[in-house]
Order: sequence, then structure tokens, then C-alpha cells
Amino acid sequence: MYSWNQVDQHWNLPPMEGANKPIFLFACAWRSGSTLTQRLLCSSAEALIWGEPFAEAQIIQSLAQSARYLLQNGGWESSFFPTRSIPKEAQERFFKTLKSKWIANVYPDPEHLRAAYRALLDRLFAQPAYELGFERFGIKAVRLSLEHAQFLKWLYPDARFVFLVRDPWRCWNSYCGNKWVYSWPNVYVEAALPFAKIWYRNTQQFLQWNDPSLLIMKYEDLLKDPKQTERLRAHCELREILRGIFNQKIGGYNIQSKPVSSQDIKNILKVCKPLTERLGYSPPS
Repeated sequence: MYSWNQVDQHWNLPPMEGANKPIFLFACAWRSGSTLTQRLLCSSAEALIWGEPFAEAQIIQSLAQSARYLLQNGGWESSFFPTRSIPKEAQERFFKTLKSKWIANVYPDPEHLRAAYRALLDRLFAQPAYELGFERFGIKAVRLSLEHAQFLKWLYPDARFVFLVRDPWRCWNSYCGNKWVYSWPNVYVEAALPFAKIWYRNTQQFLQWNDPSLLIMKYEDLLKDPKQTERLRAHCELREILRGIFNQKIGGYNIQSKPVSSQDIKNILKVCKPLTERLGYSPPS
């Protein structure tokens, strides 16, 4: 778990402003029903949920990675921020006389670093949505983990998070035969074992995140139970969700799935068994 609130406490940072509750949709793995769920969220016409935007660029992953150092007792030494505890007038005097000071390490306040992370994502994802007439924005992602969700929670404290989980054998059955990039440039997934490890890691982590902003939803339940659609709507605080989306077949990727081998079934069971039993999933017979 990544406790970004500790960073705020260490540096005594003021609370981040709300952002009209952006919606972040995470998935256990590929072929989990995330795109259909994304369409459900978009059916309200309130929120524009971007679909895996610039995934190969790993923008959110890179930002979170660059911020990790802050988690080490606040990161940088307080001496690198020589004016953060003095009045603004004194700060200005300090910086106007740098020629007579030791300035090998002089940083902007950590508050500006946090604000800069938020500003980049606002400019990239929020502003285009607002310019297109939407009230809210969001992101659907299948390559992000709990670390990235908690980083986004730090920047967007009023955000709503949804984690979608699906039977791992059905996910793999839909994906099998493909080779997609998971982490550019050299991490591709084309075998059941690494696929299962992604499913297990993501599912385990999100099940452990006890936060009221998170909704964990089984894709199978969403398909068959109208109450789950209402649960999704209420959690994301949307005015409506149109279940008619389930009846609209939209063309997607031309995926040439292969039959799941008995060895694949065993490999997935070996990795995922503790969680599949907990969630009520069984290997195909």
C-alpha cells in the first residue's frame, strides 16, 4: 500500500481541491469487460471516460514512479527547501540574494510538485473533456495497478474508483492467441502464466484496499443483475446509466482466440486459486 497522505502530513501540505469526482476504471486484466463498463459509464453523457489513453507512453506510471521518493520519510532533505517556513516577503528576499548563498540544492516547495502532477493530468484529460461539453472526466485502464490508483487518489481526493474483476479463465479464453504490450517497450504478454500473474496481483491488491472511494465489481454480476448497474451508478454519482448498452453490439478488436489448453487451465489455477475460490470462480471442466 502507498500512503500518500503521509507525504502531505510530513510536509504539512494543504488539502488538494476537488475535481468534480473523476472516475477511474481499473481492470483485473485484459478482456475483463472493461470497455463495456466504460460505455455504461459514458451512457450518462455526464462523464467522458477516456479509453486507455496513451497507454504505451506510461504517463501515469512514470509520474507515480517519479513521486515514489517522497514516500521515503518525505523524500528530500528539508534544507533543500530553505524558505518554506518563512513569510512570503522573506522568501522573496532570500531568492533575490542567491548569489551570496549556498544553492547547490534549492528546490521549489513539494506543494508545487504535487500541483504539477495534477496540472499535467488536468490539462491532458480533464480540459479536453470539459471543452467537449462534459461535466466530468475519467480514465479506463487495464495496465495500471493499485500503486497508480492510490497515486491518483492523492491527486484527486474526490475521485471515484471502480475495479472490475472477471473469471480469469474466461479472460484468458478471450485473450489467448494475442501478444499485446503490457509495459512498453519490451514487456509483452502471450502466455497464460504471466497473464494469470497480472490478474492475481491486481485482484489481490484491490481486494486489500479498504477505501470508500473504491467499488469492486464482478463483471458477471454486472451483466445479469440490474441492481449492480444501479450500484455502479450510485457509487460513481452519475444521474443515470442506460442498461440498453448491454443490447448494443459494438465492433471491437478482431481477436483470433485460441482454445484454452489443459496446461493453461492448470497454470491459471496454480496462480489464482486462492482468489478464484474466494470470488466463486471455477476452472472449466
